[in-house]
Amino acid sequence: MTQSDTPIANRLNVLVLLSAGCHPVSGRSAPVMEETQAIALARQLGAHVSGLHAGPEAAPLRDIPGHGLSRIVMLRQDANVDPLPALLAFIRCNPPDLILTGRRAQGGMDSGTLPYRLAQALGWPIAADIAAFDRDTTAGNILHLLQARPKGARRAVSIQLPCVLTVHPAAPRPLPFAFAAMRKGVIETIEASSLLPQSDSTVVVSSSDIEERPYRARPRLIAKAGAQGNGQLMVHPSADDAAKAVITYLRGIGVLQAPSYNSDATPTEPAGS
Repeated sequence: MTQSDTPIANRLNVLVLLSAGCHPVSGRSAPVMEETQAIALARQLGAHVSGLHAGPEAAPLRDIPGHGLSRIVMLRQDANVDPLPALLAFIRCNPPDLILTGRRAQGGMDSGTLPYRLAQALGWPIAADIAAFDRDTTAGNILHLLQARPKGARRAVSIQLPCVLTVHPAAPRPLPFAFAAMRKGVIETIEASSLLPQSDSTVVVSSSDIEERPYRARPRLIAKAGAQGNGQLMVHPSADDAAKAVITYLRGIGVLQAPSYNSDATPTEPAGS
């Protein structure tokens, strides 16, 4: 479905959140791939698309209009200030039908929780890792999505508008860069402080409900099991013999630790085994 095929009355108002991306090699300002893919997805849907960014300067946004985004609103604020309150204030004053974001920004210290905190503050549903979507014109405000799963799998899900979606790298490629479109693009600057009066407490958001868990390395069971190749065939074993064989195997590939012995020479299983 192209923009020309979609009646104007049925077009969605889509807002793409933009971050200050940088090239992974040169470190120079560059668009974030998943955000340009989000622009392409919205254009395929035939939607009215605009961008929103909160940050200290517009330089990281100068190439974005060349990927099909004609209007960007920049909320000017210091780089070390949480962008969520300013984004919330603007979105509540100009509510879109759909918000698209990347999986995370590229600033180096970004946690990737902003889309979830934003959806929680707005009270909107959120779906992650979207590879494609289309609007169900017969069921009202329902989007049918294809969610990217490991090993190239796709899962069909549906979500009701308004909502927040994060775009997966498996989504269609961005639109070709057009220098003329970049020259015509408009970047409108708004001071974030003008949206956040001191007396307004509605934009104060607590992230205490957002839990960040550190990455924990897990054993690669398949790789280790295939490398050993010394399995044991047991035909109708008893429950005790089968349990002992499983424990021995798990210890052999490093999932379980060997039992420790106390002063009485009594074996003690490690905690969690």
